[in-house]
Amino acid sequence: MLDSFISQFTKKKIQYKKFRHQYIQITREQEELIKTISEKPYSAGLLLGEDYKGRFLPSSSLMDWVAKNSDKKVFLNKKSEWFFLCGRMVMPDGIIRANAKDGIVLVQNERDENLGFGKIFLENGRMMIRPIYDKGFFLRREKNKR
Repeated sequence: MLDSFISQFTKKKIQYKKFRHQYIQITREQEELIKTISEKPYSAGLLLGEDYKGRFLPSSSLMDWVAKNSDKKVFLNKKSEWFFLCGRMVMPDGIIRANAKDGIVLVQNERDENLGFGKIFLENGRMMIRPIYDKGFFLRREKNKR
């Protein structure tokens, strides 16, 4: 799932191990240490993402890595940045520039900081973005657990 997700944005690869439902980037030193421990550790390394409700959910760390290694991006103004982080659709007037014209794209703010990813679509000949994942998701998910 992780490789398939990354390939939507870049040809670059990332090294990882899968532990249970999580994809983790670990160093050689961490991997060697894990081999010496009699029980499997609960966690190690940098979380890249997880299988969540039947689909791949990337971590913020992975999204930042992907954004640094891809030019398949759309940039938003401040107002649309907030709407996107709240899981709302991006209207044409909120798009500053787009390096891609269709498909799945990384959504960035004016400072090229990643906000998540979405799908570009045209409505009446105007480009819009439907959020698929935004970094506000984690806050909303934690709020719903209470």
